[in-house]
Amino acid sequence: MRKPIYNLILSIFVASISFVFIACGGGGGGGSSGGSRSKGGGGNTNPPPPDSYIFMIMQKADSGASFTQPDLDGTWNYHGLVSGDAPQKPGWSYGQVVISNGVITQVTHFYSTGGIQYSPLALNSNLTVDSEGIVYDPADTSFHGAMNSAHDLIVINKTDTGSHLLVLQKVGASNFTPNDLLGRWNNHCIISGDTQWLGWERGVLDFYDANSTFAFASYSSSDPSRTINNAIAIRFDLLADGTVLDHSGGSFQGSMSSDKNLMVGTIDDRFGGFKLCVIQRTNYLVNFSLNDLAYKWNYHGISTGDDPYWTGWFNGQLTVDTNGIITQISYDDSGGSTAPLALNSDIGISSRGILTYQPNSSFHGSMSVSGADPLYIQGDLIIATMN
Repeated sequence: MRKPIYNLILSIFVASISFVFIACGGGGGGGSSGGSRSKGGGGNTNPPPPDSYIFMIMQKADSGASFTQPDLDGTWNYHGLVSGDAPQKPGWSYGQVVISNGVITQVTHFYSTGGIQYSPLALNSNLTVDSEGIVYDPADTSFHGAMNSAHDLIVINKTDTGSHLLVLQKVGASNFTPNDLLGRWNNHCIISGDTQWLGWERGVLDFYDANSTFAFASYSSSDPSRTINNAIAIRFDLLADGTVLDHSGGSFQGSMSSDKNLMVGTIDDRFGGFKLCVIQRTNYLVNFSLNDLAYKWNYHGISTGDDPYWTGWFNGQLTVDTNGIITQISYDDSGGSTAPLALNSDIGISSRGILTYQPNSSFHGSMSVSGADPLYIQGDLIIATMN
């Protein structure tokens, strides 16, 4: 019997809550079924995965922002990942859409080899956003999204060829230069697939020169045997429109946010899987505390794994108080579980914005910074990975 995703989250929260190029994600093997929870045809693995691998994005929901339908209008870059098992089609996708009066028009779309063969966003759909920033597609009951308070980021779950996690970034007027990469960044990645290697990666990247060269200040993976080699120089190319590419010509394709504090990208894993990465700027002059967690949060996530562990999407809403106590408001997942969790959880955050849960060493989260250098402040976004 598979472990339901809400129990996976509960296990994290009940008592508390080459990178991309040269390291691959951990654990092993073919994914289990997405929405149906029926047994899939995952391949043999060595070693077998210890559990599902979870990637979660949390956005502040009660910052006083007011949302209206025109907030959806504009040009959006998107990057996404599909989790699932054959005959579902795990893979990554990225592209650009224009939204006008809720109607989506495709500009570009790219997909991983063997992955989804069409846009993950329903073209000519009529998206709506409510006053609290929740985004709906009336034609797709599986679709659930949330917009951030700056109105320039949307995170979405949906089901079709598998279980989707999509990140949309609104295209702004900023003129990007390689210097916008300089500094320290937190990185979290999740890998999906069918018979490929699956897992998560995370670490800290230091961009240290005008050539956009970076090194890992730290790195870890759900497979402890995977390491990185900092003797190999790794470079990004940051184009004037905010597109981020692998300088060596690899498959990485990403986009930088208009405030230059966030990058989202996709890449092929070297063992055949499909990878989604979210990279957050950090600044050690910003001091985080529990007060920065004491809000209402929307969350969206995706799980990858192998039988007998369940894979799919999940989303909901929770609150955290100034003592770090979590209260669940709502919960839904691609398997149909909707029961809110009665959580009484105690979490913590370091002064550098790192969230950890000591009884489960696999959990790791980071809070973003926002604003412009040198006036960075605590942001409204948390990225986390865990088993």
